Amino acid sequence: MVRIGVNPARDQKSEYRPAPVTVACVVHIPALVGYHTHRLDILKLCLASILQHTPRPFDLMVLDNGSCAEVGEYLKALHAQGLIKFLISVDENIGKMGAFQILFRAAPGEIIAYSDDDVFHYPGWLEGHLEILNTYPNVGLVSGFPALAGIDHRVTSTLAFAQESPEVFEEEGNLVPEAWQREFALSTGRDPEVWVARSQEVRQKRLTYRGVKAYVTAAHYQFVTRKEVILEALPEEWTGKLMREMWLIDETIDRLGYLRLSTAERTVSHMGNLLDGRWLGEAEKLGIEISTRVTLPSSGRRGLRRLLMRLPGVRWFLQGLYNRLFWILSAPDDDPRR
Repeated sequence: MVRIGVNPARDQKSEYRPAPVTVACVVHIPALVGYHTHRLDILKLCLASILQHTPRPFDLMVLDNGSCAEVGEYLKALHAQGLIKFLISVDENIGKMGAFQILFRAAPGEIIAYSDDDVFHYPGWLEGHLEILNTYPNVGLVSGFPALAGIDHRVTSTLAFAQESPEVFEEEGNLVPEAWQREFALSTGRDPEVWVARSQEVRQKRLTYRGVKAYVTAAHYQFVTRKEVILEALPEEWTGKLMREMWLIDETIDRLGYLRLSTAERTVSHMGNLLDGRWLGEAEKLGIEISTRVTLPSSGRRGLRRLLMRLPGVRWFLQGLYNRLFWILSAPDDDPRR
């Protein structure tokens, strides 16, 4: 074996030091068609809101979880510009929990601020999260929006803290603004009227501790946590499931005695998979060029859709066809020449 010369990095030092906060994001956009037609634009707005509304210093870490070529090239361009500090690329979808297993262990910061790739971050979002994280004791997760889905689930430890601490002032009632609820329902494909009606039956609790307000709940599509806490909450085994495991983190955080809280003000918003006028306005303010325009179906077409969906077996057939086509189009390309 022959070796010539000395590695030029042998006596060099890196000036890089980990920022205290790692902003982490998992991206999964397998194709820019169907459900995902506008998802690249949503991703652009998500990352732009993070980059422009997050106080320095922080490291942005992105895990590309088997996205299509167009999304991969966009992320590589941001990485080349130094906007994404760490970019991890996976050649297939390993599931959200699997992505967490890699992402959170690799994050260099003591604080991890996680976001799905379809969340908009308002100015001051991180400061609002950290105020709760640094004020309340034994905090597990802090989210920027009190999503009513599961708002009264997996909060046993949080409610116990509220009952046991004489410094806590507790409110209960219809506390989350109706406008927030409607926008969240639309972004998640729910009927706003049904969602708002159901919300009237949900126990909404808000705490005040040492002058800082927080809702009793947290979301798993966006949260801020301490690295040591989230690593403790991750499951020990890989299941291979692509989705529907996130409640395990919520459950474990609660079982371990940590609090699950959300900021009293809405500091983030879930955008969904369409850019309406509101988000187009935000994109314009942030200087984001939108490549696709949203064309919603006419009321006549929506009426036809409802009629078809009432026919026996139609929904089952179309859903099965969609799922089959999705897996065909999303299958990894084994041809090394492409």
